[in-house]
Amino acid sequence: NVLHFIQDPTAVLARVRAHLGPRGRVLVVEYERRSRSPWVPFPMPMSRLDMIAGAAGFAAPVEVGRRKSHYQGDLYCALLQR
Repeated sequence: NVLHFIQDPTAVLARVRAHLGPRGRVLVVEYERRSRSPWVPFPMPMSRLDMIAGAAGFAAPVEVGRRKSHYQGDLYCALLQR
């Protein structure tokens, strides 16, 4: 639950991927939001995560959970695999 604070999440995910083993996985928790705010400066809807994960060398993300956020929109969990 941090990618929405990072201006270049592709670079971060690529570095994370480099430290994973051949069957490594990462669980991403993010907000499904369309607009920026001081608390979510770089929104990460699933459609954006799909593009960024691919550019970082991961397979397409798989959504594994979702719930309403107390703050706005939804929170989702997505699994990234090498």
